[in-house]
Amino acid sequence: MTYSKIFFYLALSFVLGIVVASFLPRNLIASDFFVRNSLIILFVIFSFVLFFWKEEKTRITGIACVFLILGILRFVISLPRTPKESEIYFYNDKEEITFTGIVTKDPDIRIDKTNLIISARKLKSENEEKRVSGKVLVSVEKYPEYQYGDELEISGKLKTPIVFEDFNYKEFLDKDDIYSVCYKPEIRLVSSDNGNFIYRNLFNFKNKLKKIIARILPEPESSFLSALLLGIKGSIPKDILDNFSKTGISHIIAISGLHITILLGVISCLLSSVSRKNSFWIILGFIICFVIISGAKSSVIRASFLGSMALFGKLTGRIPRFRNILIGIACIILLASPKLLRYDIGFQLSFLAVVGIVYIMPLLKDKLEKIPSLFGIKDLILVTVSAQITTTPIIMYNLHNISLVAPLVNLFILPILPIVMILGLLALSTGLIFLPLAQILGWGVLVLLRYIISTVNYCGSLDFAALEVENIWWGWIVAYYLILMVYFYYSSYANKKRS
Repeated sequence: MTYSKIFFYLALSFVLGIVVASFLPRNLIASDFFVRNSLIILFVIFSFVLFFWKEEKTRITGIACVFLILGILRFVISLPRTPKESEIYFYNDKEEITFTGIVTKDPDIRIDKTNLIISARKLKSENEEKRVSGKVLVSVEKYPEYQYGDELEISGKLKTPIVFEDFNYKEFLDKDDIYSVCYKPEIRLVSSDNGNFIYRNLFNFKNKLKKIIARILPEPESSFLSALLLGIKGSIPKDILDNFSKTGISHIIAISGLHITILLGVISCLLSSVSRKNSFWIILGFIICFVIISGAKSSVIRASFLGSMALFGKLTGRIPRFRNILIGIACIILLASPKLLRYDIGFQLSFLAVVGIVYIMPLLKDKLEKIPSLFGIKDLILVTVSAQITTTPIIMYNLHNISLVAPLVNLFILPILPIVMILGLLALSTGLIFLPLAQILGWGVLVLLRYIISTVNYCGSLDFAALEVENIWWGWIVAYYLILMVYFYYSSYANKKRS
Protein backbone atom coordinates (compact mmCIF):
# COMPACT_ATOMS: atom_id res chain seq x y z
CA MET A 1 0.00 0.00 0.00
CA THR A 2 1.33 3.44 -0.95
CA TYR A 3 2.11 6.13 1.63
CA SER A 4 -0.59 8.28 0.03
CA LYS A 5 -3.28 5.69 0.75
CA ILE A 6 -1.97 5.04 4.26
CA PHE A 7 -2.14 8.75 5.06
CA PHE A 8 -5.71 8.96 3.73
CA TYR A 9 -6.98 5.99 5.75
CA LEU A 10 -5.34 7.15 8.98
CA ALA A 11 -6.62 10.71 8.59
CA LEU A 12 -10.07 9.40 7.69
CA SER A 13 -10.03 7.21 10.81
CA PHE A 14 -9.31 10.25 12.98
CA VAL A 15 -12.22 12.17 11.40
CA LEU A 16 -14.54 9.16 11.80
CA GLY A 17 -13.57 9.02 15.47
CA ILE A 18 -14.78 12.59 15.90
CA VAL A 19 -17.96 11.74 13.97
CA VAL A 20 -18.69 8.76 16.23
CA ALA A 21 -18.01 10.72 19.42
CA SER A 22 -20.17 13.66 18.33
CA PHE A 23 -23.25 11.40 18.08
CA LEU A 24 -22.72 9.52 21.35
CA PRO A 25 -24.52 10.74 24.51
CA ARG A 26 -22.45 13.41 26.20
CA ASN A 27 -23.05 12.09 29.70
CA LEU A 28 -21.49 8.81 28.54
CA ILE A 29 -18.36 10.02 26.73
CA ALA A 30 -17.61 12.80 29.25
CA SER A 31 -17.43 10.32 32.14
CA ASP A 32 -14.12 9.24 33.65
CA PHE A 33 -15.17 5.62 33.09
CA PHE A 34 -15.37 6.14 29.30
CA VAL A 35 -12.06 7.98 29.09
CA ARG A 36 -10.26 5.44 31.26
CA ASN A 37 -11.49 2.48 29.23
CA SER A 38 -10.73 4.23 25.95
CA LEU A 39 -7.14 4.68 27.06
CA ILE A 40 -6.95 1.01 28.05
CA ILE A 41 -8.28 -0.07 24.62
CA LEU A 42 -5.83 2.32 22.97
CA PHE A 43 -2.93 0.71 24.87
CA VAL A 44 -4.10 -2.82 23.97
CA ILE A 45 -4.42 -2.00 20.26
CA PHE A 46 -1.04 -0.26 20.21
CA SER A 47 0.57 -3.33 21.83
CA PHE A 48 -1.16 -5.56 19.28
CA VAL A 49 0.20 -3.43 16.44
CA LEU A 50 3.74 -3.66 17.79
CA PHE A 51 3.45 -7.46 18.11
CA PHE A 52 2.25 -7.89 14.48
CA TRP A 53 4.34 -5.04 13.04
CA LYS A 54 5.69 -7.07 10.10
CA GLU A 55 2.20 -7.88 8.73
CA GLU A 56 1.26 -4.79 6.71
CA LYS A 57 -2.53 -5.12 6.65
CA THR A 58 -2.73 -5.93 10.35
CA ARG A 59 -0.34 -3.08 11.17
CA ILE A 60 -2.27 -0.49 9.16
CA THR A 61 -5.65 -1.69 10.49
CA GLY A 62 -4.37 -1.46 14.04
CA ILE A 63 -2.92 2.02 13.58
CA ALA A 64 -6.20 3.12 11.95
CA CYS A 65 -8.05 1.92 15.08
CA VAL A 66 -5.60 3.93 17.19
CA PHE A 67 -6.39 7.07 15.16
CA LEU A 68 -10.12 6.33 15.49
CA ILE A 69 -9.86 6.29 19.27
CA LEU A 70 -7.65 9.40 19.24
CA GLY A 71 -10.41 11.17 17.29
CA ILE A 72 -12.96 10.11 19.90
CA LEU A 73 -10.73 11.30 22.74
CA ARG A 74 -10.04 14.62 21.02
CA PHE A 75 -13.77 15.31 20.90
CA VAL A 76 -14.16 14.25 24.55
CA ILE A 77 -11.40 16.66 25.63
CA SER A 78 -13.25 19.56 23.94
CA LEU A 79 -16.41 19.03 26.01
CA PRO A 80 -17.14 21.29 28.99
CA ARG A 81 -16.56 19.72 32.37
CA THR A 82 -18.37 20.33 35.64
CA PRO A 83 -17.69 24.07 36.08
CA LYS A 84 -15.37 25.37 38.78
CA GLU A 85 -15.53 28.78 40.43
CA SER A 86 -12.66 29.89 38.21
CA GLU A 87 -14.79 29.33 35.08
CA ILE A 88 -17.31 32.02 34.17
CA TYR A 89 -20.13 29.61 33.26
CA PHE A 90 -20.13 28.42 36.92
CA TYR A 91 -22.22 31.55 37.58
CA ASN A 92 -24.94 30.79 34.98
CA ASP A 93 -28.57 31.14 36.11
CA LYS A 94 -27.60 32.63 39.47
CA GLU A 95 -27.63 36.12 40.93
CA GLU A 96 -26.30 39.17 39.09
CA ILE A 97 -22.51 39.41 38.90
CA THR A 98 -19.91 41.95 37.81
CA PHE A 99 -16.94 40.84 35.74
CA THR A 100 -14.36 42.35 33.41
CA GLY A 101 -13.35 40.95 30.06
CA ILE A 102 -12.00 41.83 26.64
CA VAL A 103 -13.87 41.85 23.31
CA THR A 104 -12.04 39.09 21.44
CA LYS A 105 -14.00 39.05 18.16
CA ASP A 106 -15.18 41.69 15.75
CA PRO A 107 -18.59 42.89 17.07
CA ASP A 108 -21.54 41.29 15.28
CA ILE A 109 -23.73 44.30 14.45
CA ARG A 110 -27.40 43.52 13.77
CA ILE A 111 -30.33 45.77 12.87
CA ASP A 112 -31.49 46.18 16.48
CA LYS A 113 -28.52 45.04 18.60
CA THR A 114 -24.84 44.13 18.74
CA ASN A 115 -23.43 40.81 19.91
CA LEU A 116 -20.03 40.84 21.62
CA ILE A 117 -17.83 37.85 22.39
CA ILE A 118 -16.19 38.59 25.73
CA SER A 119 -13.23 36.68 27.14
CA ALA A 120 -13.72 36.93 30.91
CA ARG A 121 -10.74 38.01 33.02
CA LYS A 122 -11.84 38.99 36.55
CA LEU A 123 -14.92 38.52 38.70
CA LYS A 124 -15.61 41.43 41.03
CA SER A 125 -17.30 41.36 44.43
CA GLU A 126 -17.51 43.81 47.31
CA ASN A 127 -14.35 42.60 49.00
CA GLU A 128 -12.16 41.00 46.34
CA GLU A 129 -11.40 40.26 42.70
CA LYS A 130 -11.15 36.71 41.45
CA ARG A 131 -9.55 35.56 38.21
CA VAL A 132 -11.93 33.70 35.90
CA SER A 133 -11.80 32.31 32.36
CA GLY A 134 -14.24 31.47 29.61
CA LYS A 135 -16.26 33.18 26.91
CA VAL A 136 -19.57 35.03 27.21
CA LEU A 137 -21.85 36.19 24.41
CA VAL A 138 -23.09 39.63 25.49
CA SER A 139 -26.03 41.21 23.64
CA VAL A 140 -26.07 45.02 23.91
CA GLU A 141 -27.71 48.06 22.32
CA LYS A 142 -26.17 49.27 19.04
CA TYR A 143 -24.93 52.44 20.73
CA PRO A 144 -22.50 53.20 22.23
CA GLU A 145 -20.32 51.19 19.85
CA TYR A 146 -17.64 48.84 21.14
CA GLN A 147 -14.61 47.55 19.25
CA TYR A 148 -12.32 44.55 19.23
CA GLY A 149 -9.79 44.88 22.07
CA ASP A 150 -12.04 46.95 24.38
CA GLU A 151 -11.85 45.95 28.04
CA LEU A 152 -15.33 46.15 29.56
CA GLU A 153 -16.79 45.92 33.05
CA ILE A 154 -20.09 44.09 32.75
CA SER A 155 -22.85 43.82 35.37
CA GLY A 156 -25.76 41.46 34.71
CA LYS A 157 -27.11 37.92 34.94
CA LEU A 158 -25.44 35.10 33.05
CA LYS A 159 -27.74 32.53 31.49
CA THR A 160 -27.32 29.13 29.87
CA PRO A 161 -28.13 29.32 26.11
CA ILE A 162 -31.66 28.20 25.28
CA VAL A 163 -32.58 25.15 23.21
CA PHE A 164 -35.43 26.28 20.94
CA GLU A 165 -37.93 23.92 19.35
CA ASP A 166 -36.46 24.29 15.87
CA PHE A 167 -32.93 25.46 16.71
CA ASN A 168 -30.41 24.31 19.29
CA TYR A 169 -28.83 27.64 20.23
CA LYS A 170 -26.83 25.96 23.00
CA GLU A 171 -25.04 23.66 20.56
CA PHE A 172 -24.57 26.52 18.09
CA LEU A 173 -22.57 28.47 20.71
CA ASP A 174 -21.01 25.30 22.11
CA LYS A 175 -18.91 24.85 18.95
CA ASP A 176 -17.12 28.12 19.80
CA ASP A 177 -16.70 27.15 23.47
CA ILE A 178 -19.31 29.71 24.56
CA TYR A 179 -21.45 28.42 27.44
CA SER A 180 -22.89 31.69 28.82
CA VAL A 181 -25.04 34.50 27.43
CA CYS A 182 -25.85 37.89 28.94
CA TYR A 183 -28.61 40.21 27.66
CA LYS A 184 -28.51 44.00 27.95
CA PRO A 185 -26.25 44.33 30.99
CA GLU A 186 -24.75 47.50 32.40
CA ILE A 187 -21.40 48.16 30.74
CA ARG A 188 -18.48 50.44 31.53
CA LEU A 189 -15.53 50.88 29.17
CA VAL A 190 -12.32 50.26 31.14
CA SER A 191 -9.70 50.53 28.38
CA SER A 192 -9.20 50.17 24.63
CA ASP A 193 -6.61 48.86 22.15
CA ASN A 194 -6.09 45.52 23.89
CA GLY A 195 -5.88 42.22 22.04
CA ASN A 196 -3.83 41.26 19.01
CA PHE A 197 -2.30 44.19 17.14
CA ILE A 198 -2.77 42.64 13.69
CA TYR A 199 -6.41 41.68 14.27
CA ARG A 200 -7.19 45.06 15.80
CA ASN A 201 -5.93 46.87 12.72
CA LEU A 202 -7.67 44.46 10.34
CA PHE A 203 -11.00 45.00 12.11
CA ASN A 204 -10.49 48.76 12.12
CA PHE A 205 -9.78 48.63 8.41
CA LYS A 206 -12.90 46.56 7.79
CA ASN A 207 -15.04 49.04 9.74
CA LYS A 208 -13.60 51.82 7.61
CA LEU A 209 -14.52 49.89 4.46
CA LYS A 210 -18.04 49.35 5.75
CA LYS A 211 -18.49 53.10 6.26
CA ILE A 212 -17.24 53.76 2.72
CA ILE A 213 -19.80 51.30 1.31
CA ALA A 214 -22.54 53.07 3.31
CA ARG A 215 -21.53 56.37 1.66
CA ILE A 216 -21.40 54.86 -1.83
CA LEU A 217 -24.72 52.97 -1.82
CA PRO A 218 -28.17 53.34 -0.22
CA GLU A 219 -29.89 50.61 1.81
CA PRO A 220 -30.50 47.70 1.42
CA GLU A 221 -27.88 47.53 -1.37
CA SER A 222 -25.23 48.84 1.02
CA SER A 223 -25.82 46.00 3.52
CA PHE A 224 -25.91 43.46 0.70
CA LEU A 225 -22.53 44.54 -0.68
CA SER A 226 -21.09 44.55 2.86
CA ALA A 227 -22.19 40.93 3.18
CA LEU A 228 -20.60 39.99 -0.15
CA LEU A 229 -17.27 41.73 0.38
CA LEU A 230 -16.83 41.95 4.15
CA GLY A 231 -18.92 39.10 5.54
CA ILE A 232 -21.18 41.52 7.45
CA LYS A 233 -24.79 40.44 6.94
CA GLY A 234 -26.38 41.49 10.24
CA SER A 235 -27.84 44.68 8.74
CA ILE A 236 -29.73 43.00 5.89
CA PRO A 237 -33.52 43.25 6.48
CA LYS A 238 -35.14 40.01 7.65
CA ASP A 239 -37.65 39.82 4.77
CA ILE A 240 -34.80 39.89 2.24
CA LEU A 241 -32.89 37.23 4.20
CA ASP A 242 -36.01 35.03 4.20
CA ASN A 243 -36.33 35.38 0.42
CA PHE A 244 -32.67 34.48 -0.05
CA SER A 245 -33.35 31.32 1.94
CA LYS A 246 -36.51 30.46 -0.03
CA THR A 247 -34.74 30.88 -3.36
CA GLY A 248 -31.75 28.76 -2.30
CA ILE A 249 -29.03 31.38 -2.71
CA SER A 250 -28.23 32.19 0.93
CA HIS A 251 -24.70 31.05 0.13
CA ILE A 252 -23.94 34.33 -1.64
CA ILE A 253 -24.47 36.37 1.56
CA ALA A 254 -22.62 34.01 3.88
CA ILE A 255 -18.90 33.69 3.26
CA SER A 256 -18.52 29.93 3.42
CA GLY A 257 -16.96 27.23 1.31
CA LEU A 258 -20.21 26.94 -0.63
CA HIS A 259 -20.08 30.66 -1.47
CA ILE A 260 -16.39 30.89 -2.32
CA THR A 261 -16.20 27.59 -4.20
CA ILE A 262 -19.10 28.49 -6.50
CA LEU A 263 -17.66 31.98 -6.94
CA LEU A 264 -14.25 30.59 -7.89
CA GLY A 265 -15.87 28.11 -10.22
CA VAL A 266 -17.71 30.90 -12.00
CA ILE A 267 -14.53 32.98 -12.32
CA SER A 268 -12.59 30.00 -13.63
CA CYS A 269 -15.29 29.54 -16.28
CA LEU A 270 -14.86 33.18 -17.28
CA LEU A 271 -11.11 32.55 -17.58
CA SER A 272 -11.57 29.37 -19.62
CA SER A 273 -9.61 30.88 -22.51
CA VAL A 274 -6.64 31.66 -20.24
CA SER A 275 -4.02 28.99 -19.60
CA ARG A 276 -4.46 26.85 -16.50
CA LYS A 277 -1.33 28.17 -14.86
CA ASN A 278 -2.16 31.84 -15.45
CA SER A 279 -5.81 31.47 -14.43
CA PHE A 280 -4.73 29.76 -11.19
CA TRP A 281 -2.46 32.65 -10.21
CA ILE A 282 -5.06 35.27 -11.19
CA ILE A 283 -7.74 33.63 -9.05
CA LEU A 284 -5.30 33.01 -6.18
CA GLY A 285 -4.49 36.73 -6.15
CA PHE A 286 -8.21 37.47 -6.05
CA ILE A 287 -8.62 35.13 -3.05
CA ILE A 288 -5.79 36.79 -1.08
CA CYS A 289 -7.26 40.26 -1.66
CA PHE A 290 -10.70 38.98 -0.70
CA VAL A 291 -9.46 37.45 2.58
CA ILE A 292 -7.65 40.64 3.60
CA ILE A 293 -10.56 42.96 2.78
CA SER A 294 -13.15 40.71 4.49
CA GLY A 295 -11.26 40.99 7.77
CA ALA A 296 -9.45 37.64 7.71
CA LYS A 297 -12.14 35.79 9.70
CA SER A 298 -11.27 32.19 10.49
CA SER A 299 -14.31 30.98 8.50
CA VAL A 300 -13.23 33.06 5.50
CA ILE A 301 -9.66 31.78 5.66
CA ARG A 302 -10.90 28.19 5.90
CA ALA A 303 -13.36 28.60 3.05
CA SER A 304 -10.80 30.39 0.87
CA PHE A 305 -8.19 27.72 1.50
CA LEU A 306 -10.66 24.99 0.59
CA GLY A 307 -11.72 26.93 -2.48
CA SER A 308 -8.09 27.30 -3.54
CA MET A 309 -7.55 23.57 -3.13
CA ALA A 310 -10.69 22.83 -5.15
CA LEU A 311 -9.43 25.12 -7.89
CA PHE A 312 -6.02 23.44 -7.79
CA GLY A 313 -7.61 20.00 -8.06
CA LYS A 314 -9.89 21.09 -10.88
CA LEU A 315 -7.09 22.71 -12.89
CA THR A 316 -4.51 19.96 -12.43
CA GLY A 317 -6.82 16.96 -12.33
CA ARG A 318 -4.80 15.48 -9.46
CA ILE A 319 -7.78 14.05 -7.62
CA PRO A 320 -5.96 11.36 -5.53
CA ARG A 321 -3.57 13.99 -4.18
CA PHE A 322 -6.40 16.42 -3.69
CA ARG A 323 -8.24 13.79 -1.66
CA ASN A 324 -5.33 13.72 0.78
CA ILE A 325 -5.16 17.50 0.88
CA LEU A 326 -8.85 17.71 1.68
CA ILE A 327 -8.77 15.15 4.49
CA GLY A 328 -5.54 16.70 5.80
CA ILE A 329 -7.17 20.14 6.02
CA ALA A 330 -10.14 18.58 7.82
CA CYS A 331 -7.84 16.93 10.37
CA ILE A 332 -5.98 20.16 11.08
CA ILE A 333 -9.20 22.13 11.56
CA LEU A 334 -10.86 19.43 13.67
CA LEU A 335 -7.77 18.95 15.78
CA ALA A 336 -8.17 22.59 16.83
CA SER A 337 -12.00 22.66 16.97
CA PRO A 338 -13.52 19.14 16.86
CA LYS A 339 -17.09 20.32 17.58
CA LEU A 340 -17.25 22.11 14.21
CA LEU A 341 -17.92 18.82 12.43
CA ARG A 342 -21.28 18.27 14.13
CA TYR A 343 -22.49 21.75 15.00
CA ASP A 344 -21.18 24.12 12.29
CA ILE A 345 -23.21 23.97 9.07
CA GLY A 346 -20.72 26.34 7.43
CA PHE A 347 -17.92 23.83 8.04
CA GLN A 348 -20.02 21.03 6.58
CA LEU A 349 -21.01 23.01 3.49
CA SER A 350 -17.40 24.13 2.99
CA PHE A 351 -16.19 20.59 2.50
CA LEU A 352 -19.23 19.19 0.74
CA ALA A 353 -19.29 21.96 -1.87
CA VAL A 354 -15.62 21.34 -2.64
CA VAL A 355 -16.25 17.59 -2.91
CA GLY A 356 -19.16 18.21 -5.26
CA ILE A 357 -17.26 20.44 -7.66
CA VAL A 358 -14.05 18.41 -7.69
CA TYR A 359 -15.58 14.90 -7.88
CA ILE A 360 -19.16 15.18 -9.16
CA MET A 361 -18.72 17.93 -11.79
CA PRO A 362 -16.33 15.90 -14.01
CA LEU A 363 -18.83 13.00 -14.06
CA LEU A 364 -21.69 15.29 -15.06
CA LYS A 365 -19.48 16.93 -17.67
CA ASP A 366 -18.77 13.54 -19.25
CA LYS A 367 -22.48 12.74 -19.38
CA LEU A 368 -23.27 16.08 -21.02
CA GLU A 369 -20.25 16.38 -23.29
CA LYS A 370 -22.41 16.52 -26.44
CA ILE A 371 -24.29 19.58 -25.20
CA PRO A 372 -22.63 22.83 -26.44
CA SER A 373 -21.12 25.18 -23.87
CA LEU A 374 -23.01 28.32 -25.01
CA PHE A 375 -20.56 30.96 -23.78
CA GLY A 376 -19.73 29.05 -20.61
CA ILE A 377 -23.35 28.70 -19.43
CA LYS A 378 -23.10 24.90 -19.33
CA ASP A 379 -20.04 25.02 -17.05
CA LEU A 380 -21.79 27.58 -14.85
CA ILE A 381 -24.80 25.30 -14.45
CA LEU A 382 -22.55 22.30 -13.76
CA VAL A 383 -20.68 24.18 -11.02
CA THR A 384 -23.95 25.13 -9.34
CA VAL A 385 -25.61 21.72 -9.70
CA SER A 386 -22.49 19.82 -8.54
CA ALA A 387 -22.28 21.86 -5.34
CA GLN A 388 -26.01 21.53 -4.72
CA ILE A 389 -25.95 17.75 -5.18
CA THR A 390 -23.57 17.38 -2.24
CA THR A 391 -24.96 20.16 -0.02
CA THR A 392 -28.76 20.01 -0.43
CA PRO A 393 -29.34 17.19 2.12
CA ILE A 394 -27.44 19.13 4.81
CA ILE A 395 -29.38 22.31 4.00
CA MET A 396 -32.68 20.39 4.17
CA TYR A 397 -31.76 18.73 7.46
CA ASN A 398 -30.66 21.95 9.16
CA LEU A 399 -32.91 24.60 7.58
CA HIS A 400 -35.97 22.36 7.06
CA ASN A 401 -36.73 23.54 3.53
CA ILE A 402 -35.75 22.93 -0.05
CA SER A 403 -35.94 25.60 -2.71
CA LEU A 404 -37.78 24.60 -5.87
CA VAL A 405 -36.65 27.69 -7.77
CA ALA A 406 -32.97 27.52 -6.74
CA PRO A 407 -31.57 26.23 -10.08
CA LEU A 408 -33.38 28.94 -12.04
CA VAL A 409 -32.51 31.76 -9.61
CA ASN A 410 -28.86 30.64 -9.50
CA LEU A 411 -28.79 30.73 -13.30
CA PHE A 412 -30.11 34.32 -13.30
CA ILE A 413 -27.85 35.60 -10.52
CA LEU A 414 -24.55 33.70 -10.42
CA PRO A 415 -23.29 34.89 -13.84
CA ILE A 416 -23.29 38.51 -12.67
CA LEU A 417 -22.04 37.83 -9.12
CA PRO A 418 -18.33 38.02 -10.08
CA ILE A 419 -19.05 41.29 -11.92
CA VAL A 420 -20.78 42.68 -8.83
CA MET A 421 -17.87 41.72 -6.61
CA ILE A 422 -15.22 43.04 -8.99
CA LEU A 423 -17.04 46.35 -9.50
CA GLY A 424 -17.73 46.52 -5.78
CA LEU A 425 -14.07 45.96 -4.94
CA LEU A 426 -13.10 48.58 -7.54
CA ALA A 427 -15.53 51.15 -6.09
CA LEU A 428 -14.43 50.31 -2.55
CA SER A 429 -10.73 50.64 -3.40
CA THR A 430 -11.41 53.95 -5.15
CA GLY A 431 -13.34 55.13 -2.08
CA LEU A 432 -10.17 54.83 -0.02
CA ILE A 433 -8.56 57.41 -2.32
CA PHE A 434 -11.31 59.62 -3.76
CA LEU A 435 -14.89 59.15 -2.55
CA PRO A 436 -16.75 61.16 -5.28
CA LEU A 437 -15.30 58.94 -8.00
CA ALA A 438 -16.24 55.85 -5.96
CA GLN A 439 -19.84 57.09 -5.78
CA ILE A 440 -19.92 57.37 -9.58
CA LEU A 441 -18.54 53.82 -9.94
CA GLY A 442 -21.12 52.73 -7.39
CA TRP A 443 -23.95 53.47 -9.83
CA GLY A 444 -23.07 50.39 -11.88
CA VAL A 445 -22.91 48.24 -8.77
CA LEU A 446 -26.23 49.68 -7.59
CA VAL A 447 -28.02 48.61 -10.78
CA LEU A 448 -26.72 45.04 -10.51
CA LEU A 449 -27.47 44.77 -6.79
CA ARG A 450 -31.02 46.00 -7.33
CA TYR A 451 -31.43 43.43 -10.09
CA ILE A 452 -30.32 40.65 -7.71
CA ILE A 453 -32.52 41.81 -4.82
CA SER A 454 -35.55 42.33 -7.11
CA THR A 455 -35.12 38.86 -8.63
CA VAL A 456 -34.80 37.26 -5.21
CA ASN A 457 -37.80 39.13 -3.77
CA TYR A 458 -40.00 38.24 -6.76
CA CYS A 459 -39.04 34.55 -6.85
CA GLY A 460 -39.21 34.31 -3.06
CA SER A 461 -42.76 35.64 -3.08
CA LEU A 462 -43.98 32.80 -5.33
CA ASP A 463 -46.18 30.27 -3.53
CA PHE A 464 -44.14 27.33 -4.84
CA ALA A 465 -40.71 28.91 -4.19
CA ALA A 466 -39.78 26.58 -1.32
CA LEU A 467 -41.05 23.33 0.09
CA GLU A 468 -40.95 22.90 3.85
CA VAL A 469 -39.38 19.65 4.98
CA GLU A 470 -39.85 18.72 8.63
CA ASN A 471 -38.33 16.00 10.78
CA ILE A 472 -36.00 14.37 8.30
CA TRP A 473 -34.56 11.17 9.74
CA TRP A 474 -30.77 11.37 9.76
CA GLY A 475 -30.62 7.85 8.34
CA TRP A 476 -31.96 9.12 5.00
CA ILE A 477 -29.13 11.65 4.86
CA VAL A 478 -26.55 8.91 5.48
CA ALA A 479 -28.19 6.67 2.86
CA TYR A 480 -28.12 9.52 0.31
CA TYR A 481 -24.38 10.07 0.71
CA LEU A 482 -23.65 6.33 0.64
CA ILE A 483 -25.55 6.02 -2.65
CA LEU A 484 -23.67 9.05 -3.98
CA MET A 485 -20.33 7.47 -3.01
CA VAL A 486 -21.26 4.18 -4.70
CA TYR A 487 -22.33 6.04 -7.85
CA PHE A 488 -19.06 8.01 -7.90
CA TYR A 489 -16.82 4.95 -7.53
CA TYR A 490 -18.87 2.96 -10.07
CA SER A 491 -18.74 5.81 -12.61
CA SER A 492 -15.02 6.39 -12.02
CA TYR A 493 -14.32 2.69 -12.48
CA ALA A 494 -16.41 2.58 -15.68
CA ASN A 495 -14.57 5.63 -17.07
CA LYS A 496 -11.18 4.06 -16.33
CA LYS A 497 -12.25 0.82 -17.97
CA ARG A 498 -13.39 2.64 -21.12
CA SER A 499 -10.15 4.59 -21.33
